[in-house]
Amino acid sequence: MAEEVVATLDDIKVSGNPTEHKIVLKDNKVLKVWMKEPTWVDKQYALSGWVEIDQKAKEAKPNFMEYYRRILERCLVRSEPPFNMTDVLSLRPEVGEALEKLLPSPIEIGITQEEEKKS
Repeated sequence: MAEEVVATLDDIKVSGNPTEHKIVLKDNKVLKVWMKEPTWVDKQYALSGWVEIDQKAKEAKPNFMEYYRRILERCLVRSEPPFNMTDVLSLRPEVGEALEKLLPSPIEIGITQEEEKKS
């Protein structure tokens, strides 16, 4: 029988160290962003704004903009040039799409949670 090894806090927590990413713009200039790995709480916070409930129509609609705003707010540590969440509203589409690729998608998070419920 194998000896049971007890986990340490380092085994169960995300690293607090952000990772630098470079986004090359059309004019070959570079946007640098430092992103941290999202925690479980970060993901839950972002997902909580993902669905809008329309009481009149009695339906739920995904709100991708709110999800990405929330997860970016939690994971973006810094950028060069610096920008804030208000600036995110005016980003060029290709810049937003590049940032989106660095973040977990709400669909992947939802699928992962459903798979965990089944096991």
